[in-house]
Amino acid sequence: ARRAAKTPLHETTVRNEHAYYCCVAQLLCVDAAGAARRGVPPAMKPPLTVYAIGDSHALSPAWKKTFCDDEEDDARSRPKRTGRRGVVVRPALVTGLKHWHLRPASDFYPKRQFYNVVGLARAGLASSPRVAAELGLAPDDDDDDSPLSADVVPRGAVVVFILGEIDTREGILVAVEKLRYADVDAGIRATAALFVRAAERLVAERAYRAAYVHPIAPVLNETRGVVKKYNAALRALVDASAALTWLDFFDGLLTRDGATLDPRYELDGTHLHPRYVDDLLFPTLVPHLEAAGLLSDGDDLSGIVETLSSLEGTAGGGASATSTSAEEDSSLGTSASV
Repeated sequence: ARRAAKTPLHETTVRNEHAYYCCVAQLLCVDAAGAARRGVPPAMKPPLTVYAIGDSHALSPAWKKTFCDDEEDDARSRPKRTGRRGVVVRPALVTGLKHWHLRPASDFYPKRQFYNVVGLARAGLASSPRVAAELGLAPDDDDDDSPLSADVVPRGAVVVFILGEIDTREGILVAVEKLRYADVDAGIRATAALFVRAAERLVAERAYRAAYVHPIAPVLNETRGVVKKYNAALRALVDASAALTWLDFFDGLLTRDGATLDPRYELDGTHLHPRYVDDLLFPTLVPHLEAAGLLSDGDDLSGIVETLSSLEGTAGGGASATSTSAEEDSSLGTSASV
């Protein structure tokens, strides 16, 4: 039936689903090959869970692990690292999420799903009406008696935000064309600031032990110039924030001349190859975790505490992930994207 169809698949209503399927299929093939080469690590302490909250770019590092008790390279004459935990990246996927969606006035479904994933599916779950208003949380619905999902990023978690790439290819350029911003730089500053404000408030509300910001991936040739500008602006805002930490490995994703994506990190033309996790993400993230004392011996119990608290008195649970209209996002680009 698909072969006989006149409409190309990428122009149908299931184009995003198909794109996710292709991405996940490639990632699974890559992971299978990598796991075979790495072998099975020895038994060790329970790893620290780091939640990757974001759009489809959160899939490349999904479920990757690093083992901090591995033997060191003798040639470097460094002592063996002992008594430390490993790290595992757990994805918290929000399809089509943009920085622009996190403004308080937005009611578009990626924002609703974002706050559902972090345990703030409705205003009544916030610590106060003021916080609910600042984040623009969905109002409580007395008719909704569905239970709140326990599969959320727990209170007190360690998180990495991986989003913003869709803003660089769908939102800002269109907004500038419509004269909503004076130029691309103004659009970048405004949109990045929306994300940073929302992230800071979320970190405080959910008492995250640490929150890191992943650079936007320079995967597309057409938008790489915008991505570079956006990362520079985003980093400046993150560096000025007491709640967020920038993961500084963006230059490592590029070729030596900075013109293109390093071929080693190409996957499907849209996402990064998982090899960047061992090459760049973990070498940048782990020292931050060490400095914060998050890899010392001990169990990661944040999820247990959050599950118990979330299940207490939540009969009026989850928010709908359905938007009433796609027009809400029309001013700054298309509605949903991989």
